[in-house]
This record gives sequence, C-alpha cells and structure tokens, in this order.
Amino acid sequence: MILVTGATSAVGYTLVQELRMLRAPVRLFVRDPGRMAHLEALGVELVQGDPSDRHQVLAAMDGVERVFLSSPLEQGMVEKDRNMVAAAAASGVQHIVKLSTSLIGPMWGLTGSRWHWESEEMIRGSRVPFTFLRPLFFMQNMLRFAADIRAYSSFSAPVGGARLSMIDARDVATVAARVLTQGNHLGCAYTLSGAEALTFHDAAEQLSLAINRRVRFLTRSYSEYQEGLLASGVPPWQALDAVRFFDLVDKGVASEVRGETGALLGRTPRTFSQFARDHAVLFKRPGSLSAMGPEVTLGAA
Repeated sequence: MILVTGATSAVGYTLVQELRMLRAPVRLFVRDPGRMAHLEALGVELVQGDPSDRHQVLAAMDGVERVFLSSPLEQGMVEKDRNMVAAAAASGVQHIVKLSTSLIGPMWGLTGSRWHWESEEMIRGSRVPFTFLRPLFFMQNMLRFAADIRAYSSFSAPVGGARLSMIDARDVATVAARVLTQGNHLGCAYTLSGAEALTFHDAAEQLSLAINRRVRFLTRSYSEYQEGLLASGVPPWQALDAVRFFDLVDKGVASEVRGETGALLGRTPRTFSQFARDHAVLFKRPGSLSAMGPEVTLGAA
C-alpha cells in the first residue's frame, strides 16, 4: 500500500492517477475526503485526517509500505512532517519519497527552503529509507498569472531577462510514481529540471502562440510585487520568500538544466510550449473555465 499526502496539489493529483495506471494500491490521507471522492472510482482508498494529529497519522499508516510526502508550505509544516515520519518509522514503512526543493537549506535565505531542509534531515535521522525529489519551479505556477493574462494580455513579476528552468508538475508526478514502484532509488536525492531554461519573455511568447493572442511580460519592482502579494492576503513570510526567490533567479541560480529528469522519465521532459498548449483554455478570454484542476503550489517547489 502506498500512502499519498498532498493529493490536491498539482503533483499529487497526477501521481494518484499514475499509480493507479500501474495498478499500485493507493491510500490518500486527506482533510476533506469529499474533494477526492471521484477518485474512489479508480480504486483509491480515502482516509480522513490531519497531519497535526499524531493518532490520525498513525492510523493512516496501518499496512502502508511506502509514503509520498508532499506538504504545503505553511506554518507548522515541519511539525506535521515530524508526525508523518515518526508514524512511518513506528509502522515499519519501507520507503519515504519526499517532494522537496532544489534550493535546499538555510543558506538561500528562504523560509520554505529551510523548512524542506529540516524535514529532509529529520527523514535521514529516522532511518526509514528515503528518496528526495527536488524540483525548483513548476510550470503550473504560471497559472497564477492566468487571470491577468485573460484580462490584460500581460503578466508581471520582479525579474528581468534571467532564465528559469521550469518543470511540468506532471513530469514530477511520473518520476514519483516510478520511484515509488521500482524500489531501486533508496538514499537518492534527485534535482529535477525541465528540458530548457526560459526567460519570462520567452514564456510570454509561447503563451501567445498557444492562445493566438499577444501576451506581454512586464517587469515589476520587488516592493511593488511584495505589496501586491500582501494585499491579496499572502502571509508576510511567503511574500518575502517570493521576492527573495526572484532575486535568486535574477542572479542566475535557477537556470541549470539537469539530466536526472529525462533519465528517470525515459524521455525528454515536457517543454513550456507543450504546457502552454495543454492549458491554453485557462489563459484564453472567457470561455468555459469551470474546470480549473488541482491546487497549485506557488513559488519555489
């Protein structure tokens, strides 16, 4: 049995479908089973619970051999991961696959990177066999700009012409499914990138082709972007992380294209132009926008 957390995320949602196609038994640990009820038709088991509740976490681990740990970046994330890891160790889980970030560790000045690092260190200390998947920036994060693109044919961020190696969350899900079912990736940490490094101007051009309408990218100042996030209700630490992340992008730390993803997939990772075509309806002006898909993790992975 494979226990999947974070099933409403862009990676987790696709992972569940990938695992079922591989005929792997899947259990979802979710706060609201109603949101995932449609997956029961695929043979997925749903267990309601909160990762902050140790007893609920331990109950969800009953009979589980492998765990996919994907935690939203929010206050208390490390403690919730601690509960998951402790329950996995106590239940004899044979493999934890953690979705992390390539900007790992406190040296980057990002709260999310420090939290992921603390969770990784905790897993290492648990002696439960592990694999860390470390993407940087999901193409699905671009869906945050969809409303502006529909309304104004433009989007903005505090970055200039620096290149960013985006990866499609669907490719990360495929990698996760293979790692969880093949069993030969223990002790590995994979840095996952897309097939190319693009500027946001390049991304605007690809979106323009996908929706047959000119899309422009506009550079904003760090302060304007941060103030906009705060005004929309983003927590202060997360708004600061977003600004610091784009500063790192401008310094060129996010442009590396790695070969691990293609090797794990057995094919070339999806390009941004493929992503833009597949999601074109979400960027087009009013049509049918009723099916927005799973939740998206914004910012660094």
